[in-house]
Parts: sequence; structure tokens; C-alpha cells
Amino acid sequence: MGEDGRRATAAWNNNTAKPLTWDADGRPYTPTGLANHIFKNVTGRTPDGIQGTTWWEVDTDDVPNTVDPDEWAALAGASLADLAKQLNGARRDWTRSCPADHGVVGSRTCTAP
Repeated sequence: MGEDGRRATAAWNNNTAKPLTWDADGRPYTPTGLANHIFKNVTGRTPDGIQGTTWWEVDTDDVPNTVDPDEWAALAGASLADLAKQLNGARRDWTRSCPADHGVVGSRTCTAP
């Protein structure tokens, strides 16, 4: 992952089928699909039992411009699975208002630029 910084990040795009677009290849993935893809490429083995939503944590250093900074800071250390449970039914959109800007997800880190 360290050889190419793009391999450490993905964009969150609010697509319910494949919400992550990996910066390294520009392809959309589910959180588990991307975790499996990365695992297989790094180890050469087929993963068994990865729960992708637990691989990614909210990075509270870069606050989306549409979110209260204190509300965003309260998410520190939350995985995507935790965040989904917390927001279930809330219909929150924490991507930026600019269509070209998407939330960035890094290795075990979810940020929004």
C-alpha cells in the first residue's frame, strides 16, 4: 500500500450498492469487496470471512463542510458498521455538496475532504 498513496484511499459516493471508489483503480466496491480485493492483492490468498465495514474507521481530522465539527468529532474511532448503526434511518449525507468531492476512505480510515 505504501508504494502508491492512491492505494490507501477510496472515495465515498453514497451509492448503496458499491459506495466506495478505490483511488488506485477508479472502480466502485462494497466495503467488503474492497477489503477482499486489497487482501488478495497483498497476500495472494483468497480472504475468508472479512467483514469490510469493520476495516474502515471515521477519520475526524477532515470535517465535511456540511457537518458540525463537534458532531463529526464525536465519530472518532467509529467503524463504518458503527456509523451505519448510529445513522440507521437518519438519511444523512456527509459527502460534500460539490459533486466532484467525495468522502475519502483510507486504510481503516474514513474521511471527507
